[in-house]
Amino acid sequence: MALLEVICQTEDDARQAEEGGGHRIELVRGISRGGFTPSRGVIEAVLRATRLPVRVMIREDENHEVTDEARIASLAESARQAKELGASGVVVGLRRGGKPDCAHTARVLAAAGLPATFHHAFEELDDALAAIGSLKTIPGIDRILSHGGPGGWEAKAARLEQRRRAALPEITLLAGGGVDESVIRLLRERTGIVEFHAGRAARAGGDAEAAVSAAQVKRLARALVG
Repeated sequence: MALLEVICQTEDDARQAEEGGGHRIELVRGISRGGFTPSRGVIEAVLRATRLPVRVMIREDENHEVTDEARIASLAESARQAKELGASGVVVGLRRGGKPDCAHTARVLAAAGLPATFHHAFEELDDALAAIGSLKTIPGIDRILSHGGPGGWEAKAARLEQRRRAALPEITLLAGGGVDESVIRLLRERTGIVEFHAGRAARAGGDAEAAVSAAQVKRLARALVG
């Protein structure tokens, strides 16, 4: 079954995502800056507002290379809190140079004890296929978010399919980053990808900071089936 994940920042976003037929929420703050960990109050409000599964962003720095011990401990505590509040999963992305930072990522996820998506930090890694192999060794990671790299969607589709196959069976590839109705249809035709991640396309006017629109989500959801 095809699945649509919608980036949300507020409880009203979450309600609109559910009303429009979304299937999962990625909860963040600061969407236009790539998304950061939302506050405890926002997490609680969103979990009350929707029946959809919610994955909470765990990110405090613009840079995805985080080595400071206090920052890692803070990320681990945020992950633990997300579980305590009832989140269904978390979203992380740490690197060390051009490779995944497996040790610190594993530490953060151990605190959560939840399924995890490795986010767009993936696009900063030197070798996508080698990185997938490394990410498979980290307990908890069951999704990788990827836009497929540079170029148009024809080229992206070919790369995404290669990555999807490499990720199986442990990890599902989640296509996101400029995904709209036409991209969903293209990827459904050209690849085996069945999970899609929408931000701007789920909002009126394609404005990242606008509220989620149920009508826009419905259009995206319809594209999942043709």
